[in-house]
Amino acid sequence: MDMGQPDQAIAYFEKALSLDPEEEDLPYIFSYLGSCLKELGRYEEAVQVLKKGLCEDEERPDIHNSLGVCFFKLEMFEKAINHFQRAVELNPASAIDYANLGVNYYRLGKNDSAIEFLTLALTLDDSLGFAKELLEKIATNREKQ
Repeated sequence: MDMGQPDQAIAYFEKALSLDPEEEDLPYIFSYLGSCLKELGRYEEAVQVLKKGLCEDEERPDIHNSLGVCFFKLEMFEKAINHFQRAVELNPASAIDYANLGVNYYRLGKNDSAIEFLTLALTLDDSLGFAKELLEKIATNREKQ
């Protein structure tokens, strides 16, 4: 997976699941398998796998982040928001999850919430270029109104 070959990694994660892993290892395997599927654009499959991971350990911000990304890609913005919100509850220092909240609120037309979360994200990490660009776009659109 780290070598940028998620399609090949999937077979290994599926093999790991078939070998009756320890219960404590299941959320990790599901998280990595779901991430591979997500990277390949197989979002609906990824959601199913990642949900299995949450059944094993609901307090995994990485799984909530991946689910949020999948739901965003599936244009299910409310569901994405729910998972990004849970990710920041579990890891309040996660700038990327705040930025993702902002993007999803923007897609729902809730610009005040989008501004709030994008600003918070940039306060934590000012290198998030997409968050800066979206914040500027919202400001420009408001000036035109």
